[in-house]
Amino acid sequence: MGRSWLMAQCQPACSEWCTLSPLQVMYRLCTALYPHLDISQLPELIRQGDAEAKQEADAWAEVMVGKVKREEADAAELEVARRRREEAEASREEERRRRVEAEDLVKVLQQQLQQLQQQQQQMAAMGAGLPAGAHP
Repeated sequence: MGRSWLMAQCQPACSEWCTLSPLQVMYRLCTALYPHLDISQLPELIRQGDAEAKQEADAWAEVMVGKVKREEADAAELEVARRRREEAEASREEERRRRVEAEDLVKVLQQQLQQLQQQQQQMAAMGAGLPAGAHP
């Protein structure tokens, strides 16, 4: 009861269907699947289905376009935020560099002040050793 039995069962149906044109096969399938359907309404139903499909596709495309636009806007905002963060970092780095330069300048000025104070003390000491009324 293998393949030969199956072929024997299908042979009558197959021989009947094989003599039909594709249009006749489609008609029989349609009337068998949808017995309540008036076949004369089929073209109008197809047009309605096409119109509904187009509306749904348009709605889907509109949603997708909106989504892409939002994603582009989000990406642009992220780029602006990234640039601002980089600018802030560069500004902080510049501020740090200026602070280091200012601290170095303060150290140099403090050293120069100490040298001047030492020179002033030396001059005062030298002046103390001069006779009264003598000017260096």
